[in-house]
Amino acid sequence: MRYGTWRDARKVVAAGEADLVFSHVVLSVVEDQEAFYQCCALWLKPSGWMSHQIDFSSLGVANEWNGHLLHGEAPWRIIVGQRPFFVNRERLSRHLTLMRLAPRWREMSDDDFTCATAFIAARKPG
Repeated sequence: MRYGTWRDARKVVAAGEADLVFSHVVLSVVEDQEAFYQCCALWLKPSGWMSHQIDFSSLGVANEWNGHLLHGEAPWRIIVGQRPFFVNRERLSRHLTLMRLAPRWREMSDDDFTCATAFIAARKPG
């Protein structure tokens, strides 16, 4: 077993080498979701698996569990400031989109609006 991040994708695992890629309670603070899922696709063997536990709550940043979604983009950038890690506002549909299953979160469904966490296990075709 090896540990690595999407920032050093090619140093950690060779393309098509991983049987399993998992992140549990990590993706709620990863800003570059697209780069992350590109690494997953690169690392996974055909028929390899991904497992992700994702918290969509405000992680205590707001009084309401989804209160962090109330801010516009400019105020949100001020709130985030220069922090290297902070709760992101990506929704379930964004994660599924990046796995090629659903539309971008601008088209947020009622399910997305009420979804606080998700456990996703996905298998790469092949």
